Amino acid sequence: MENFDMILKYLNTYNEDELFYKKYYELQDDPKKLDQFVQDFGMQKIKERRLIVPHLQIYPVEQTESYENLSISEQDLFDDKMSNRDAFLSKHNRYSPVYLHTHNYFELFYVMTGQCHQKIRDEYMTLHAGDLCFIAPYTQHTLEVFDDSIVINILIRISTFDDIFFNLLRSKNVLSLFFMNSLYTSRQMDYLLFQTHVDEDIYTGILSMMMEQMADDEYTNRIIYSLLSVFFTKLVRKYGKTATYSMEHKNTDSHLQDIISYIYDHYQSVTLNDLAEHFHFTTAYCSRLIKNHTGRNFKDLLKDIRLRKAQNMLLTTNAKISDISSRLGYENKESFNRLFKQHYGMSPSAYRERADGLRPIIYN
Repeated sequence: MENFDMILKYLNTYNEDELFYKKYYELQDDPKKLDQFVQDFGMQKIKERRLIVPHLQIYPVEQTESYENLSISEQDLFDDKMSNRDAFLSKHNRYSPVYLHTHNYFELFYVMTGQCHQKIRDEYMTLHAGDLCFIAPYTQHTLEVFDDSIVINILIRISTFDDIFFNLLRSKNVLSLFFMNSLYTSRQMDYLLFQTHVDEDIYTGILSMMMEQMADDEYTNRIIYSLLSVFFTKLVRKYGKTATYSMEHKNTDSHLQDIISYIYDHYQSVTLNDLAEHFHFTTAYCSRLIKNHTGRNFKDLLKDIRLRKAQNMLLTTNAKISDISSRLGYENKESFNRLFKQHYGMSPSAYRERADGLRPIIYN
């Protein structure tokens, strides 16, 4: 544990944002002193640091109409410095105001010390040291830490998840089911909870990723997602059979994971007839199975897989748009451009250019 002294000191020390939030929390019952504190701190500084100030309706996302359910996107999170990162770790700011929000990326909470309180949709729960909770994209939730407890956030892009962790998705376990449901089916688990009781492997795994992130060089991204792959595998091996999850989801057909894996491997040219023949189904049964479990027909599912791969290529390579179109199996660049714009609201070139100018914001 000696090698982790620096990161542990960093995690336990209150940063500037936490000091602001703690004072803000302590002054909640004295409006005059609260207003004076905020004024002395400075509105310009609050805006620059994108702090949350509920009584002044200052939100972490610009142009948000309601504080009751903020929607945070990958574009809000990753910028030019982070555009080549597939995962990001941060300490949850203690005493930060509680707000109900959703986002379009995966989020993990790991309670390193103490405890925290969480609301996921209408379900309240208390997490204790060693608990690790996965939150699915688009799931309404809050997180409360109003003491010295240490909670680590791990944020993972959907847009690059497939390529990085797809071998994990091929394994049939509770974690692969969680990710598969989140990415491809209409029967999503809201959360997946592992209680590791401060397992040393899990604890040091988190610290190792935090230390690697602090190294912050050209190798950091690849090392972090390699560490995440090992981390997930150890987590499932030790605690997969005891994990708990939201009860609203329905069981996914055992064939669906194999079907999606096959489409993923043959996305350039696969047809519904190819798929049915490979799995010895009738075309009608195969089509119905996909529709019932994903809420999409085969054509739309194939399009989603191709476009997610396009996102990854645009973010992580310098390939020409025409080359990306060809690799994805589209007959011409114009068809690809049209489908991408319909799905994401901008052309592939505009999407790539926008990724070059985004700023990382870690919301807590």
